[in-house]
Amino acid sequence: PQPTNRPTNQHHPSDGESLFTESLVMPVRVAAVRHSLIAARAAQHQQELRDLAAAQAHHHEEDEDVGAGGRHLHTEVDQHGALEFESDDPLPKSDSAVKKAVDRLVSFQNESLDEVVKTEGVPQDVYLDYVKSEIDTEASCLELPLTIVVLLSFAIMCILLMKQHQAFSLEAAYEFDITENANFAWSGNFGHKGIADVNSIADFWSWMRLGLLGLIVQPSWYYSERVADALGGPITAGTNYSVSSLPEQWLFDGYRKPAPVANDYLRYTKIVGGIRMRQKVIPASSEKCYFPVAIDRDVLQKWVGKPCVPAEEGLLTPELQDAEVFNGLTRDQYLFPDLDSLDELKRVLIDMEDGCNRAATVEGNLASCRCDWCKVQTPRQPWIDEQTSRVEISLVVYNAQYGTYTYVSINFMFNRGGHIYKFIHCLSTFVDPMQSPIEDLVVTITAGAIWACILLYVSFCELKEICSVIRASGSGCLRALKDDYLGVWNVVDWTSIFIGST
Repeated sequence: PQPTNRPTNQHHPSDGESLFTESLVMPVRVAAVRHSLIAARAAQHQQELRDLAAAQAHHHEEDEDVGAGGRHLHTEVDQHGALEFESDDPLPKSDSAVKKAVDRLVSFQNESLDEVVKTEGVPQDVYLDYVKSEIDTEASCLELPLTIVVLLSFAIMCILLMKQHQAFSLEAAYEFDITENANFAWSGNFGHKGIADVNSIADFWSWMRLGLLGLIVQPSWYYSERVADALGGPITAGTNYSVSSLPEQWLFDGYRKPAPVANDYLRYTKIVGGIRMRQKVIPASSEKCYFPVAIDRDVLQKWVGKPCVPAEEGLLTPELQDAEVFNGLTRDQYLFPDLDSLDELKRVLIDMEDGCNRAATVEGNLASCRCDWCKVQTPRQPWIDEQTSRVEISLVVYNAQYGTYTYVSINFMFNRGGHIYKFIHCLSTFVDPMQSPIEDLVVTITAGAIWACILLYVSFCELKEICSVIRASGSGCLRALKDDYLGVWNVVDWTSIFIGST
């Protein structure tokens, strides 16, 4: 028996076919081989292999004691579905029928893709898929200029509306000032420590009272160090020239109030309201303590002498999301620089630190204590204790130069290893993004209009394409959309439309 013939559904191009038909051979050959010819050729090879086995059984009857595979043809199927034969296999040499079948299969493997396409033709579904992919690729290329215009218009609109460069400059100024200039451990005119050196509760109160409070609250105009001595003794001798004799405020041209005005911060920023201090407290419990099971728990609890307060804060270096947790904070205390003097504000901090003992012992009146939470505790307790896991000092400032509100949050995370992490976080927003110079406003509106028009145009094109696909399809709507419409770029377009509209 001879090997089976190849499929008979062949397409033979005639001499009258156009050059366009001939030109399709090269572009579609890879798709044809991938989608149909490889699968057909693999099935054909399997049939040829079965025919070879039948030929061996018909012409060569083996004895029962012949081992399995003694007269079998050794073949393998490669990754493309083609059979591979061993060149030194003795079976084709000894059997003419097998040799003829092997030669026929080898001739199929040596046939070029061009010859396969020309002799067997291109299946219609493969051809249509190829043409559709070419049309989609061409449409994507033609949409590239429109995409660039969308990106540019959106970028211009966002830059001019969000004004991130202005917000960044303000937030960087606030963070730098608090980090570098809120100092404590003073020696003369030099503060040796800053916020990074706050490593205990005592350090916190020193930094708060001597560093931050004196930095934010500016009761008078500041002069340079030893300005009177800089003139020299002979010049100032016999005069009352000194820093204390210089004006504490200056009424500059165009000012309604002399500078510094109450609640001024960094000259151009105004504190809105006051300064808020609050903290997160972890309830203490002896049940939260972990002890070795081999030792009596009561003995160890007596040895430790206090309950445990495990907390998740400060396990790792704080990040933005840690500073944006605003619930679960208690013991609120407010400082109002526009109502109280700097000395009064320092007394509030002292009352918070010593648990109202100053008011009870020095003034003999607990009601004069300025710490709202401390004075209602029995017995008296300081505002920060070992149950504290996070302290937040926050203030809202307004910069009229840019029309910007900024929420400044200074966070101290008390981890249960004894370390205190420090993290400053700022959140800014503009009172009205459209308050801009007229030239910027014109550019913003133009870019926004272009972006909106292109968004509508893309929506219209997508809907039009959906309608065309449904009308041209003979099947149901859902199947037509699945087979002829849904694709990567259509999903991208609809995602862009959805995000842009929301």
